[in-house]
Amino acid sequence: MGKAISTLVFRPPSPPTQLRSSNYFWLDTDDEGNQIPAFFVNYPDAHVTFLFSHGNAEDLGMMYYRMKSLARLLKVNIMTYEYTGYGLATGGPPNEHMCYKNIDAAYDHLTKVRKISPSQIVLYGRSLGSGPSCYLAAKTAEEGQSVAGLILHSPFLSVYRVVVDLGFTIAGDMFRNLDCAPKFRCPVLIIHGTKDEVVPFRHSQEFHSLISPKYRTKPFFAKGLGHNNIEIIVKNKYTERVLSFVDKFVPSNRGVVKNRKPPLTVPVRERAYINDLPQKNKNKNNSKLNLGIFCDSTTLLKDVVYCSSKGPTKVISAITKRGNVDSEKSKSKLSNIPFIFPQPSEEEKHCDSDYEFDNHNIKKVLTSSISYSSSSGSSHKTDKYFRSTCC
Repeated sequence: MGKAISTLVFRPPSPPTQLRSSNYFWLDTDDEGNQIPAFFVNYPDAHVTFLFSHGNAEDLGMMYYRMKSLARLLKVNIMTYEYTGYGLATGGPPNEHMCYKNIDAAYDHLTKVRKISPSQIVLYGRSLGSGPSCYLAAKTAEEGQSVAGLILHSPFLSVYRVVVDLGFTIAGDMFRNLDCAPKFRCPVLIIHGTKDEVVPFRHSQEFHSLISPKYRTKPFFAKGLGHNNIEIIVKNKYTERVLSFVDKFVPSNRGVVKNRKPPLTVPVRERAYINDLPQKNKNKNNSKLNLGIFCDSTTLLKDVVYCSSKGPTKVISAITKRGNVDSEKSKSKLSNIPFIFPQPSEEEKHCDSDYEFDNHNIKKVLTSSISYSSSSGSSHKTDKYFRSTCC
């Protein structure tokens, strides 16, 4: 079952995005000779390094110029790595375990090869990338030498909970980020759009409450924005919040390197308290297990796993059928499945390939972004490399 679910969760771009060989290097991920590509963007005199874990349906080739732009904006070094089964990486198909081994390899490169102290490393996980980032933040904390900070952009509690949240963990669930949250021992910044239709906003609300108060910074909840447009629509505010986080809570940013001391705790006046955050919609039925939703969700997951052996078309057909019934009759949120297997839009159906659709989508986003900037009177130039087309 795990292998079947993995084929639905991971969406590596096909064909892989090309990247000039001089721009990346290789990291060993196991003893069998499998490798993943990675690149390091150096910013002059930077004291902080971001270890960036990208989202789904992206690969290293798509990230290169975006990361160069981000490094200039935030005045930090950035290292980005590939997931096994994505892009130019060698080895088997992508899975949760290999994602963890991938980020371990990248972290070892920073600490052992480049000799960068954990007190100078900030983990940044976007959407799917929040999984390996949460894993590594919890792991380094348990080992007694936590990273300096953690930034989670549109994180999720766990993969199954994106589809339906029953209030407990279902067997076979993947990337159980909620189990990592209480283990964090560094300041955490959460970024999420309140109108996110891929990873529901409630995930960040609940995730925030699981973090120890002394590591819980005030989140950046972008009102009215979705999964992919925060960096575009409110780019200045986004940059300001991330820069503020690094400046306030990562001492090495000011040239202070503390090799053997734990990361800073968040001062009381800077902490985010649950009562100050936007509250989830209160519904009396939410406090009790809805047996109807439980049975429907179990059947849905069973259909998805069975149909995965029949190919993507069968999976989408099964999801669409059940999604229509659930949304119209029971109004449950079982049809919220784009993170696991996005349904093709009408535009996507008319494109001959994923690459053609990506280009079409990027052009549309750039056009809308330019229109937005013009209408708001902003003279800021849109940076095309900031766009992430998928989760």
